[in-house]
Amino acid sequence: PIRRIARGHSSDTAVRFKSASGGSLTALAIHILEAGKADFILHVRHDPDRPLLSLATRSYTREQVIAASGSRYTATAPLIEFAQILDEGRPFAIVAKPCDLTAVANLGRLDPRVDELCKYRLAMVCGGFSELSRFRDQLEIWNIDESELTRFSFRGNGCPGPTAATTYDGRHEEITYWDFWGNEDTWRTFFRCKICPDAVGLSADIAVLDIWDDCNPTSENDGWNAVI
Repeated sequence: PIRRIARGHSSDTAVRFKSASGGSLTALAIHILEAGKADFILHVRHDPDRPLLSLATRSYTREQVIAASGSRYTATAPLIEFAQILDEGRPFAIVAKPCDLTAVANLGRLDPRVDELCKYRLAMVCGGFSELSRFRDQLEIWNIDESELTRFSFRGNGCPGPTAATTYDGRHEEITYWDFWGNEDTWRTFFRCKICPDAVGLSADIAVLDIWDDCNPTSENDGWNAVI
């Protein structure tokens, strides 16, 4: 059942700007921590050694949550240490893809610790993720080798924000969201994503998506979310 759908964004302008869209998931995760409702947030962040890739991470502070904010348009594995986390017996919240939260729900049918410890389940409404070759080809256009990257931003720093790369020697290249994603033929989405039974995140307690005037992110705005 869907109880309510609301339109909103983070009231923190810095969070709203840095996040993928309105910053609602980041704001909710910060609130969960600061209200003492969970010991940590389980989610993903960029790999500092290989910025195209992602790492499962735990955030215990507002600063850590914000540092991990923003979209990751490649494969992520937030559940890689889920069994060990359950063994620790500490209450936590999770921010993940709908398919990850379906896995959590399925495990909960077998292991009662899931419902006992995983207090809040937050999802981003998902359009699938792309093969790494999609982004490596863009790096080649910019004449940047993946080993030179110090930062790769899939989006954020505005809404939708650019896809951008920064190198150790200070070079910076970016392309608008619409120019990068406008042609669906270039997405290289995995087959599993194309047959996803729950891209909306109905296994989550709260699912968040970005919303646009005229349904398309053809220009920058302040960032808005729908919250289910």
